This record gives sequence, C-alpha cells and structure tokens, in this order.
Amino acid sequence: MTNEKANQDLKMPNPDIQEILADFSHFYILLMLNEKALHGYGLMKKYEKRTGKKLSPGTLYPFLQELEEKKIVTQKQEDIGKKRKIVYSLTKKGEQFSDQLFKRFAAITVSALGSSLKVCASCGARVLDGAHHEEVNGTTLTFCCVHCAKAFKQSL
Repeated sequence: MTNEKANQDLKMPNPDIQEILADFSHFYILLMLNEKALHGYGLMKKYEKRTGKKLSPGTLYPFLQELEEKKIVTQKQEDIGKKRKIVYSLTKKGEQFSDQLFKRFAAITVSALGSSLKVCASCGARVLDGAHHEEVNGTTLTFCCVHCAKAFKQSL
C-alpha cells in the first residue's frame, strides 16, 4: 500500500496533524510536552536521551513559537534551581490536539504493523509481541494473556 493510499484510507481531517507527522521531531516535542511541562533545554536533553539524536534550538524554538501562535502551547516563567526559565506546557486546545494527533499516529502504526499484529481470540486486543497461544478444541488460538485464554475456555 502506498503512503498516499494509506493517508486516504485513514482520512486525514486536520492539515496540522499531517504537517507534524511529516516531521518526527515536531511530533516528539508534542509527545514530551503531553507528558509534562518543560523548559527548552529540558526538551532538548530529554529528546537526546530518548532518541540518541540532538534537537537543535533552530528546530525547537521556532516550532514552540508556532505552537504558541496556534494556542496549542503556552509559556510561563518559573524558578528552576537558581535560574528563572521559560517553561512550556500544552493548553486545553493543545491537549485535545495532541490526543487527536496520537490517535492518528496509532492508526498509522496499526496500518504499518497490521500483518505482524495478532488478535486475541477472547477480547480482540491486538498483540505485537508476546502473545499467548493455547489449543482449544483442536485449534491453536492466540490470546493476549493467560487470563483471556482462561476466560475464553470458560465461556465455551
């Protein structure tokens, strides 16, 4: 399936989401801000620790400014240690936007991993790794966990 076809299938309603998904660093900045408010240097260090790549100020600060203009992020000055720093956090609109963005990313991920995912015979959860398999009535079935396997067998 081509990227264009995948995008059509997953219906991209928000051009801002499309733009952010095109740049993984932007997506990851939003992910970190969704976890907690951070100052710019904290964002750069956390990004580097998690991805192994440096996030340049030339990428970070213009993006934060763009998010502020769109009312997705707000900033306030806070005393951190002995220094006063500007801390960035998501607004209510930013939280909603991030939720929408992460759902879109999840849909893309499921689409990309589709053939690798197994579906639990009991609850329908999708499992990438570590699925539990049991034979039921002569057929090997996939379960997300032993508890689902047990519940499935009891329901027969």
